[in-house]
Amino acid sequence: MPVPDASREPEHVVFYDGDCGLCHRTVQWILAADRDGLFHFAALQGSTATALHARHPHLPANLDTVVYVDRSSGVEEVFVRSEAIFRVCDRLGHTPVWLATVRRLPRWLTDLAYRAVARSRHHLSRALAHCPLPPPAARARFLP
Repeated sequence: MPVPDASREPEHVVFYDGDCGLCHRTVQWILAADRDGLFHFAALQGSTATALHARHPHLPANLDTVVYVDRSSGVEEVFVRSEAIFRVCDRLGHTPVWLATVRRLPRWLTDLAYRAVARSRHHLSRALAHCPLPPPAARARFLP
């Protein structure tokens, strides 16, 4: 089976759980902080994520975490969980002080904390149930 061509996809794509209010809020935060329009977004339930899985079969089929794909070096690099968040913040040039401190911890520990929040995200999302549509100018940055 041929591997889908990623050359037509944007250099920076953040994959998120399209069914999660907390994830939607994170996307809204990135949109607000991304003054240069660098990032594009795709739900993990969409065809762009399916193509990513075909190119990277080592990724779990039931991936339910944030994924950041960086193609800016000419090579497709895939980051998940806390490393994805750290890399996105690096690109934004806006890392909250608390996150910069947490970043110094070992990845196994930051991923453990990430997983704890991820397990509770749907419960936390109930309070964030309202997921507004992005502004018209940002809608083009969302992939199928």
